[in-house]
Amino acid sequence: MTEFYLTQMGRTFYESTLPRIARALEQIADIKKGPPAQFKCACGYDGFEVAGNFLKCVKCGRVYR
Repeated sequence: MTEFYLTQMGRTFYESTLPRIARALEQIADIKKGPPAQFKCACGYDGFEVAGNFLKCVKCGRVYR
């Protein structure tokens, strides 16, 4: 099916679905990178874990967006 891009479903895929997938993958990559090395929590600790789309301080539990 080499003409998939010519169909309505193919056009929708390439113009709408594929860019959304790319943006989601970029967001996942940004989250996986974690905070910058100089980023510290208000409590002074620099250990974080990823909690959904947020960063959570390991020491005090504060959540950062």
